[in-house]
Amino acid sequence: MERRNSGIYLLLVYILIAAYLLPLFSGAGSEDDLTRWATTISIVEKNSFDISWTKDLIRSDFNDVTKTPDGRIYSNKSPGISFLSAPFYAIVKVILGKPTPENVRTSWFVLRIIVSTIPLIVLAIWLIGMEVDTYSLGVLLFATPLFPYSLLYYSHVLTAV
Repeated sequence: MERRNSGIYLLLVYILIAAYLLPLFSGAGSEDDLTRWATTISIVEKNSFDISWTKDLIRSDFNDVTKTPDGRIYSNKSPGISFLSAPFYAIVKVILGKPTPENVRTSWFVLRIIVSTIPLIVLAIWLIGMEVDTYSLGVLLFATPLFPYSLLYYSHVLTAV
């Protein structure tokens, strides 16, 4: 039973650190995060992968994208996380309304928690239930790339989990 309690304490420490670090990112995230977010909302809003219409929302230009001769812009990142996030964005959209420059950060933040942070928490809960040793759980949560990637809007955590 002591092992399970130690695992729960480690998970609580992870949740506290993640809750502290998640809001620290300024603006709407990194260039990679932005193109993934833009692809997600384009799938829901326009039924398209074209993200050129979102430039006004983020008030910035995309650098890490593919541009067509006719001016359309597409993310050069794989769309898996965008497909997975689309239903969650549709729910967020009901609460926040249409995407605006004012709610970009909020919708991006919610998608990041749902798609990147929660899967690692679920994995940790499952491992605690399987009575994995505390050291291994601590290494998983804090000493692998899963920790920083669980704070970003990347598909790395989903791939690892």
